This record gives sequence, C-alpha cells and structure tokens, in this order.
Amino acid sequence: KPKRAGKRNEEFMSAEDSFMGITGCDVHTAKRYLSDNHHNLERALQVYFDNPPPLTQQAQEQAVAFTAPPVAPAPATSPVGLVGKPATGLFVVDTDAPVSLVGFAAEAAVADVVASVTLVYHFFNFESSPVEAVFKFAQGECSVTGFTIMIDGRKINGVLKEREAAQDKYDDSIAGGHGAYLLQQEEDPLKDEVLKISIGNLPPKKSCSVTLHYVTELKFEDDGSLQFALPNTLNLPLTSETAPGLPSGVNISVAVTTLHSIVGVTSPFEVVTPEVVDHHAEIRFSSPKISDIFRVSIKFSDVSDPIALVEEQESGNKAVMVSMFPHICVGDDFDNSTWELIFLVDRSGSMSGSRINQAKNALQLFLRSLPLGCLFNIVGFGSSFEKLFPESRRYGDDTLAQATAHVLGMRADLRGTDVLSPLRDVLARRGSVPRHVFFLTDGEVENTREVIDYVKHNSAGSRIFTFGISAEASPRLVEGVAQASGGRAEFVASGARLEPKVMAQLRRALQPALQKVTVDWGAVHADQVPLSLPPLFDQDRALVYGFITDTAGASETHGKITAMLGSKELQFPFTIDFGKVVKGNTVHRLAARTKIRELEADPTNKNVVIELAKKYSLLSKYTSFVGVETREDSTAETLQLRTIDSVALAERAENQQQQLLQQRQRQERVTQGGYGGGLAHAMEDVQDRVKCLLERSEKMESISDASASLSYNSQSFKSASTKCKKSGTTHSVVLRAYAPKVWGEAL
Repeated sequence: KPKRAGKRNEEFMSAEDSFMGITGCDVHTAKRYLSDNHHNLERALQVYFDNPPPLTQQAQEQAVAFTAPPVAPAPATSPVGLVGKPATGLFVVDTDAPVSLVGFAAEAAVADVVASVTLVYHFFNFESSPVEAVFKFAQGECSVTGFTIMIDGRKINGVLKEREAAQDKYDDSIAGGHGAYLLQQEEDPLKDEVLKISIGNLPPKKSCSVTLHYVTELKFEDDGSLQFALPNTLNLPLTSETAPGLPSGVNISVAVTTLHSIVGVTSPFEVVTPEVVDHHAEIRFSSPKISDIFRVSIKFSDVSDPIALVEEQESGNKAVMVSMFPHICVGDDFDNSTWELIFLVDRSGSMSGSRINQAKNALQLFLRSLPLGCLFNIVGFGSSFEKLFPESRRYGDDTLAQATAHVLGMRADLRGTDVLSPLRDVLARRGSVPRHVFFLTDGEVENTREVIDYVKHNSAGSRIFTFGISAEASPRLVEGVAQASGGRAEFVASGARLEPKVMAQLRRALQPALQKVTVDWGAVHADQVPLSLPPLFDQDRALVYGFITDTAGASETHGKITAMLGSKELQFPFTIDFGKVVKGNTVHRLAARTKIRELEADPTNKNVVIELAKKYSLLSKYTSFVGVETREDSTAETLQLRTIDSVALAERAENQQQQLLQQRQRQERVTQGGYGGGLAHAMEDVQDRVKCLLERSEKMESISDASASLSYNSQSFKSASTKCKKSGTTHSVVLRAYAPKVWGEAL
C-alpha cells in the first residue's frame, strides 16, 4: 500500500507539472482543475481552455490593445477517447455496415527497424440472407505483398500482374462464370490509402477469411525505443459471437531479431515475453477484444551509431539496410531566436469537438515553449484562412498574451478544407530568417498531389512539421507535405495526448539539422535508395538501402555516413559484414518500394516501376493483385458475349439502371428496408428491356467512335463501372448478357 500510494502521488505531481507547463497557471489552479476532473490531465486541460479563469491584472494590461476576432458558438464537445468507424474490415456494399468479425490474428517478423507482417481476418455472415461485401484495408505507410481469400473452405491466392492485365484477367474470369478477386491501388493519390477487394456475395451462415501480407518500416520513439505497431487494430469491430470452425478473439505474435542488444520490451497491453535474449525477443498477446492501436516498444542498449543489416534472398541477391538514430550535440553559442515559426491550424467543421481542443492544447504548449525574440504567427484555415497578425511578430510577453487570447477563442468554424491557399501565402513570403511551419489537420483534401507538389517546389528556406489528428487524417497528405519540405510527421488519435508529439516536433525544429548527407559504401558497389537523403534531426531515425551489385570479393567492408552540421563535417562509420546475413525478402522489398515511390512521380518511368513491382511482388500504381477461383460447375450457357454498338446502348442501359434504383428506393421506403415483390417485378422489367436493346443492337451497322463496357454481375444484378477498350481506330463494346437460368438465380 505505501508503494502504491507513493507511485500515485508521483503521478499526481507529474500531471500538475504538465498542467502548469501547458497553461502557465500556478500550482493551486492546477490542483483545482485536476481534482475537479479526477486527475485526468487531458480532460482538465480541455475544461481549462473551454472555461479559463479570469486573466490577472498584468495579463489584462498586456492584452488590452488586442481585440480578438468574433467567434462562433463553441460546438458540443465529444468525449475524450478514440472515435471514428474502423477503416479496415468487411463491409456490406450498399449500407457500409460491417460484416461480423469473429477473430483476428497477426504474425510479425521484425528485423532491426523493418518488419514483415501477416494479418488474418475471420468474418462470418450470421444473417439469414446473402450479403454483397467488399474488404477494405487502410494501408497507411505499409506495402502489400500478397493476399489470400478463403470462402466456405475454398482458397484463392492473389497473383501480381500489370494493372491492365490484372483487370482483363478479372473480367475474363467473371465472364467465364468463375470467381475473381481484384486488389488494386486507386490511380487517384487521394484514394489509394484504402485498398479494396470485392468479395461478391457471402452466403448466409458462411465464413470468409482474408489474409494480407505487407512490409513496413518502423519508427523510433523519443527515448530511443523502437516501436512496432498495428494501426489497423484501432476500433477493431470484433463480435462476441462465435462461429463454427473459426478462431475467435485477438492473437498477435511478434518475433524480433536485431544487431542491437535488447535491454527490455514494454507495452500498454498485457503482452507475454517468454524469451528476451540479447539480440532476440518473442512477444505474444491474446485477448477477446482490442480497441486501441496495438504497440510494443523495444529498448536497445545504443542506437546512436549506424548499423548495417545484410539480407540475402534464395537467389543469392543481397541488399543492405543502414539505420541510425543520431544524437546531435549543439554548442552553447547556437542561437535559435533567429527563426520564424508559423502555426497552420485546421479549423474546418470536421475539427469540432475534442479535435479542436487537442489543437488548442498543442498551441498553448507551443506558445509557452518558444525562444524569446523569435518571429511567430498563427494561421487558421478552412474554406478561407485567418491570421493572428498581418505579419509575423517578435515573441514576448505582450504578443504571448495576444496569442493566448486568440487561441482561447478559436473554434472549428471555417467550414471546408483549403490548405493550398494559406500555404501559398505563407511560403510566398520570403524572409531573411529560416522558417518552420507547424501544420495541424484531421482530414484530407481533394488536391493532395497539388499541395505536395507546391510544397516541394516552393519550400526553399522553410520546413513543415505536420500533425495528423485522428485516424481519419490522410497519411498521404500529412507525411507527403512533411517529406516534401524536409520536415517530419506525427500522428495522434482523437482525444489522445498531444504533448509528447508537440515537444518532439518543437525539439526537431529548434535544433539544427545534419545537411548534405551522403553514404560511402566502402569496397562494395551498391545501387543506393533513396539517391539523396533528407536532413537528419537529433534523435530521428535515418534509413538508407543499397542493392549490392558487386561485393568485390570482400567478406567485410567499412562504410560511413557523412553530413554537415553548419560548417563542421561529421562522420558516422559502419561495418557491412557479409558473414552475418539474414534470409528473406523484407529489406529487398522495402528498398524496391522506396525506389518505386521515387520513380512514380515521372510517368515515363512506368515500365521500370512495373518491372520492379513484379520482381518484388509489390502493389503499385501500375500493378495489381488478382485472384481467380475456378468453378467446376461453370457452363457455356452461363453467359453470352456479343459485340454491339456502344454509345446509344450505354446511355439507354444507364437510364434503365437509374429507373431500377429509383424503384428500389421507393420499394425500400414502403417496406422499411425489405425488397418485396415490387423489386422483383422491376428487375424482370429491366431484364426484358435489356434483351430488347440486345436485339436492336444486332441490327445496327455503324460502330461509334466512343465506347463503354457494361458488365452485369449474375449474383447481385448490379451494374459495374464502364470501361473503354480500343482496337486500332475502331471502338467496340461488349455487353455480357445472362442466360435465363442465371437471370433466375439473380432474381
């Protein structure tokens, strides 16, 4: 009891210190707010900034010249905690309702700072009728290397093909009456963060298991610990029901192999670590449910010096990964007051509730941690943008008071999300001092690529440090903007504490970076990826790959990383030992993934990207996975292929589809969700009309200059997307018409 009491007192004191550090209030005020909110720091801060105590006489005098802009009434505050629907799972096509997830398993192999992961999702349709389903997977920064689908005991493996070839294989399989599953990355860069696999109809009381394989790079925490995380366990919708033949609950196993000495393993979850021996650790976790991101921290003895991991494939090809977590020492003469700091805050409608409070808490901490004399400003954006000051001002007591009042009145009242306009305004202002921009947002924009390209070509003299607030924040936007400007990205769940992320980003910004970073590979010849390295920050992971093209007969060679700290050159030596290799493909695939991302920006590199992706089995902009299920009971009369005139027919068929949809909606309103006999009659009517169109098309002699492909799914009777197929100077369209037997099955 005394030990627990002492520990609890330490926690209270730590919370008081954090509260005072963020708000600037005295210890009595901190104790009162914490006590009123059961010592929940985040809740106490939220209450403080929503209903702050009256300003002191001195603060009132400092802020007297400042008039805060009018603000809208504060929106209702959502409770602190993880919010949002899951981005990964099996969903019903029409309603987006999740299909019951009975069990989830993950198996990971960590090699130093990279990992190969296999995820298995077990779904079961408990309903009495079939559901048309699609599997969605939020890929984030991982790269998918394969998938397997198992439906009612039938197993289908995904095979990587060129995008067009995969689409043709998928179409031909469906046309032949077989099952087909297509996994591809959207060509729109805004949408490629969620991958989709169309499962088709899942029969009642039947199971569907989806297995995904991917590779990913891991990140270091501020204390030098390596973090392994499974982002897709956030809000995992596990059901309490059980299904015959399916494992239930959550089962996770992680095997760690590293060249560093492992000091310890920690996790907020009750993990089991039966074995932690020097360079190896086994970690296991089992639970009926999980709602947070599963994460484990691995503490190493020393990570400041670079290490080189050599991986060898079965073919004998070798690749090297060099990683480093540098510790940069700065002299007392370093002056960080000659910088400009801009805070770019998302104030769109989606930021309402706990998210805008998180942003306000972060700003209060930022404002009380800036170096005296630096220039600063706050810009809020939505459909338009507003500035605290017309031009950045010097940081001091008076400007701090004005900024504090501005943040207290900040609301999520600027509607949409146009980040390009304020970025243009900020980056177009060329100053005589280096500029750091802190960008906080919770969502995505429609012009992600345009924003990233603008930052890439207009951020000279500026670095942008980004924060993604909530699970809905776009990794492509948040990380893309940071990478394009030489900054860094951080993510935090809705309601989670931002303070550690804020301090990490501020530390990076207020420390000089290692510039002009180069790698000397010693006696071996290596194809380096990436070709040019970004600036390296203090206690930030540095990672570079090399495809070994020639070992020069060496069993060991010595290389070095060279960088400039101001006018001083620093060197970090490392050793490549070909006598200590790990077998596998993880390093090769991540090196190839990094190279593909460099090449994808230029469309002329398409063939090179396809070659790399196919060689290393990587999903990309130009490659897709396709799985085909050959059905023995498929017959020739399942469907007929006819070449017909396209444009007029496509328009008419589209009209029929719209009419069917309207009839279906009316019927659903009448039956409150049931289809009833009215829909069946509507489908029969559409069937007759399509047959009539086919008969008319056979009499048409001219072929239109434009074409579209209409595909009807015999299981769900749903029109698929249109597709244009060109052949020389002529265009044709194929309409797949189903035989009466299949029409009956559809009805």
